[in-house]
Amino acid sequence: MRTTARRDGDGWILNGEKTWITNGSAADVAVVWARAEEGLVGFLVERGTHGYTTSDIHGKWSMRASVTSRLAFADCRVKESDRLKALATNLVSLGIAADESADGLAITGGRPGGGAVRAHGDHLIAMAFALLATCADGPVEVDDAGAVATSFPGFESTFRALGGALELASGAPASGPRNPSR
Repeated sequence: MRTTARRDGDGWILNGEKTWITNGSAADVAVVWARAEEGLVGFLVERGTHGYTTSDIHGKWSMRASVTSRLAFADCRVKESDRLKALATNLVSLGIAADESADGLAITGGRPGGGAVRAHGDHLIAMAFALLATCADGPVEVDDAGAVATSFPGFESTFRALGGALELASGAPASGPRNPSR
């Protein structure tokens, strides 16, 4: 394994490459495993992330039924929330069976209960767990739900219009979605 990850403030820096990746240049998101001081860590890296490039491998002698690619990481900065572990930990905190594995993230089910989740300042995680809260058996608190304003300033009013309920912490933006029907 030639890809490494090192912590850098609230994120990670990836360096190295992955070769012989099926459909690597066609994918919108790559699951990337890297060596770090903590051991092997997995990340989701979106196409277009600074420092992440792909190139197709041509002239291979094997089957040519799909594109085969090389993924390269040159000081590619990813957020803590891009770690598969961040998603798995949040799902497990709500009682959903989820395991990070060498192949990705295995979610084997379960109905979400109540609990607290960490968005790590990531608007997509905050929105995803707000939506999950609508079918949870108990209240779900998202620690940094205000991050949603990054990409969807009208999320709170849209969420309420669709039947979602938000409790606001005093003096703070949306502290987290709550499921009013359970």
